[in-house]
Amino acid sequence: MAERNDVPQRPDRMMVDEDSIESDRRIRPRSAALERAVAQRDASPTGFTRYSTEALFVREDPRRTADSEGGRNWYPFGTDWRRDGDDDNRGKGTWTLWWLATTQETVLERRAPRWELWLLGTAIASFDQAQTVLHSIEPLRPEPNSVAVVLDVYRAVDGLNPKAR
Repeated sequence: MAERNDVPQRPDRMMVDEDSIESDRRIRPRSAALERAVAQRDASPTGFTRYSTEALFVREDPRRTADSEGGRNWYPFGTDWRRDGDDDNRGKGTWTLWWLATTQETVLERRAPRWELWLLGTAIASFDQAQTVLHSIEPLRPEPNSVAVVLDVYRAVDGLNPKAR
């Protein structure tokens, strides 16, 4: 097992760009019924801890700002995640999905128009697991209400890991 200071960076070939996502949409157009179903997914923070200030989030556990042994702590798994009601008609989403190495926490953070953070939990216990789970859904971030996908996937992982949290 790799030590934290040996955490690999994601290779460029794994990145998905907006052009490839748009091309995929043209190849596989969605039906109106599917669009409605996507928009109705639950993207509420029910069951997760919400923070309205960074100070409160950090004060609760100072390790959240500390660097891990490898020099990094916050690992992003996609910016521009979308949540209906927050991002309507803005183009890109305002949410970022993170995994924190020092606390093994998964969080969703919104920077604008006001800062907000949802602590999803500690069900994803390693960087390798975070890469496997979170990177697999990253191409879905520009989809309507994609925050709901993050929450659904996290809840599924947490259900498989009942000792987490």
